Amino acid sequence: MCPPGCLHSICETATRRGLLKAGFTLGLGAAAVTALPSVRPAEAAAPISFTDTVDLSHALYEGFPTFSGEKWFTVEHLVTFAKDKVNLNRWTIVEHSGTHMDAPIHFSADGMTADLIPIHDL
Repeated sequence: MCPPGCLHSICETATRRGLLKAGFTLGLGAAAVTALPSVRPAEAAAPISFTDTVDLSHALYEGFPTFSGEKWFTVEHLVTFAKDKVNLNRWTIVEHSGTHMDAPIHFSADGMTADLIPIHDL
């Protein structure tokens, strides 16, 4: 998790020109990588295993930065603890809001949806 104010600071200093420059730099890097010889299957690295999990999630809030700059997440307070002794909210959210991982179907016409991916493959 980023320290408080980190994301806000990044959003204030990020510019379209800076993002385009970063995209161009990444594109050049990708082109250089594709020029490298490919690894034959026999030379592929052994599977990686791990024992620790690190949460990289950012807290989702109204006004969370989005790709389009539009508001993709809203909260409507339906019931409050002060009045009803319970909190109940209605969330409206675009599927690509906040920290998430896309299922293969997002990038492929015949990819698996999230519900079809075995948990041990995540």
